[in-house]
Amino acid sequence: MDRPADDAALEEEDGLKQHGLDPQKAVHWNLSPTRLYEESFARGDGRLVHMGAICADTAP
Repeated sequence: MDRPADDAALEEEDGLKQHGLDPQKAVHWNLSPTRLYEESFARGDGRLVHMGAICADTAP
């Protein structure tokens, strides 16, 4: 049975808080590979390396 999107969003938000996280901006996870690459490149957090893998630097 499908759940309404609002219910899923509430569960995801609760899951973040259970781990001590309280993000102030949008949070993305389980993105498709294409979307992950797009988001990473747009923010300057990632680059392509040998054989098409992505190398991401998430340090502040």
